[in-house]
Amino acid sequence: MSKSVRRWIPVSLYEIAGIESWLSDLSAQGYALERFGLHFAYFRRTEPCKMIYRLELLPRPMEEPDDEMLDFYLYNGWEYVTTMNRLFWVFRALPGTVEIHTDAVAQGYSYEKLSRKLKQSALVVFAAFLLIAAMIAGIYLSSEWPVLQLVQDSIALNQFLLLLVELTALIQALRIYCSIHRLVRRLKSGLPMEHYGNYRRRRNVHVAASVILSAAVIASMFCSIWGMKKSWEMPLSEVSAPLPLLPLDMVEKSPSFAYRSGLFQGKDHDNFVRCGWSVLSPVQYQIGQRGIVSGEEWPDHSGEYSPSMQIRYYRLISSALSDPLIDDLIYRYVERYYAPDNNFDRMKLSAAGLDRAELFTAAGKQILLVHAGNQVMMLQYYGEKNLAEYTDALAGILAGWSE
Repeated sequence: MSKSVRRWIPVSLYEIAGIESWLSDLSAQGYALERFGLHFAYFRRTEPCKMIYRLELLPRPMEEPDDEMLDFYLYNGWEYVTTMNRLFWVFRALPGTVEIHTDAVAQGYSYEKLSRKLKQSALVVFAAFLLIAAMIAGIYLSSEWPVLQLVQDSIALNQFLLLLVELTALIQALRIYCSIHRLVRRLKSGLPMEHYGNYRRRRNVHVAASVILSAAVIASMFCSIWGMKKSWEMPLSEVSAPLPLLPLDMVEKSPSFAYRSGLFQGKDHDNFVRCGWSVLSPVQYQIGQRGIVSGEEWPDHSGEYSPSMQIRYYRLISSALSDPLIDDLIYRYVERYYAPDNNFDRMKLSAAGLDRAELFTAAGKQILLVHAGNQVMMLQYYGEKNLAEYTDALAGILAGWSE
């Protein structure tokens, strides 16, 4: 018994003329159809022979025609081969055999139900596409800091990949519906069904859709796994790898300074490093630092002087995102926080190697934002020192972290 040979189906199963032409061409090459799968058809090797294939729309849901039907088709020269997708029976015969259908109008009415079903399916896919698009647009368009959210959100790519999958499915659903709808109009006008289709030309569209869908699924899985792998949190004291860090003790410059641990449930919530990942910012850190200067108090005598600093660092995939990201950081951590009075001082700074540097001061808090090329860094500092003195140091840090 000859071994089955698998061939990828080059067009949609609803491309009737294309499927029939493809099967006939393979028969001439010595491949006789055995059965259909979802994406592949299976053949057995035979002597090359010219055969014609026809797809017959099932009159009702059933796997195979009954014996009476089989005898009728066989009497007229048509051999039943298999059922395709619970939608079509597949028959074959020698060239010149009288066609199964000679009344095109009656055949057209038999395809109307399929056309209505495909139209409903296309409308459902269209509604799903609009819903997903509206949800994704709502997330980011309603956000007060959309660029910051996109940069920090590791699932943003998955959302857009889902939208791409839905768009591809919508295009396919519309193509299938339009194909069957045109067929119905042709048949009801009295013209017989075409049985030759250029499946080689249409194969490119089918391949493109399959590649897009497969690539989107693989990319989504990869990004989810990679994002989890690249995200971690550790106490600052346990991180030995280089960090984009301006040490708090370097800012305070006091021999009495010491880092203070804020342990809660086994985690240090004062001195820590969080590493994140997203497509727009493959390298990003959040670094917390807190300390105590023994023997010193806050100027208002509210307690022991305990300065702190939080650093956010982003290495972006494009420097074009740097300014929009800084604008969102300013709005998120300065303007919105201190609205509506805008009770803060704003100072533009400069340093060799920096493209932008701005310092905001309000209520004992300083926020310094800098960027160089595709790198953005924000420092939030509670303390009595002046961060403006460290722009050159930050320029050096970013230079050391540039790709």
